Amino acid sequence: MDLRRARPDGDLVFGGRRMLERRRKGPITREAWREARMRPLCSRGDTSHSGNRHFRLSHDTSTCRLAVYGRPVLLKLAAMRGKAGLLLRQLAALAKAKATSVTFRVDAKKLHVTFDPADLPAHPERRTPVHAVAGRALKIDLNPDWIGLSVVEVPSDSDASDLQQTQLLDHRLIRLAVPVEAGPEQVREILAAAASRATALARAWGCGLIVQGKGLGRMRSGGGNRRLNRLLNYWVRTVFGQTLVRRTGLAGLAHREVWGAYSTTIGNVNFPAPDACAAAAEIARRGIAASRGIKDVLPFCRQEAIADLWKDRFL
Repeated sequence: MDLRRARPDGDLVFGGRRMLERRRKGPITREAWREARMRPLCSRGDTSHSGNRHFRLSHDTSTCRLAVYGRPVLLKLAAMRGKAGLLLRQLAALAKAKATSVTFRVDAKKLHVTFDPADLPAHPERRTPVHAVAGRALKIDLNPDWIGLSVVEVPSDSDASDLQQTQLLDHRLIRLAVPVEAGPEQVREILAAAASRATALARAWGCGLIVQGKGLGRMRSGGGNRRLNRLLNYWVRTVFGQTLVRRTGLAGLAHREVWGAYSTTIGNVNFPAPDACAAAAEIARRGIAASRGIKDVLPFCRQEAIADLWKDRFL
């Protein structure tokens, strides 16, 4: 169903068109082509069938039983310790009790398990709800090699559309420093650490809201660096965004997206911080304005602020 939604009027080749062309020209065997057509095998979760219709995790997560067309297959899993093992054991118990759904995906080497972390009552990243300060928010600005964090406050009795009423309380500049040879797991760990720092900063300042910018389309570097473009569009924007949404939910924080255009230009007018942090401060102000029902999130900028750009003082 998902594939049909992605290509409602197009053709689909199981195994991929590239592999089909390789089979047609002869570089791969018939058996290799059949194997490519069969994998990956994906089964959606179903709460009413103990989490999944075809897959069953054992209570100690050492095995996973797969039943297709009445033929059981036993998959032996690696011993999972630490946080991963704790989560899987909780998941196996909840699935058996029909309290959650689990999606499984099998490829040539791994068994992938997808679930909703909010269903796990003893998740190690879960925190008590923060005592939020009214009019305070944290914003994250995504860049190729840097992530800017800013905590801003607009008092309840002030106009959230006025830049002069917005106070920058704190800011952080995180360098990603992703090695060129880094694999997917290492990149995920770096982004997870950045998301953890963002949630910790928000809780420390009593921010009940974390804001992200949207509406910028595809981000590309000025050159033809494919690695940098991939970092911009997939890792930083997609993976980091998904990690942040998950962590904010577990940390008792709200998450909101607002229009992010012109944030760097406007932020540099008013906030004495690095570019990424200044842009983050402006997006945080827009998040506060949107939460107060203001439809036009672009700010009102007084003439004296434009005439006295703070960064011009150092030129």
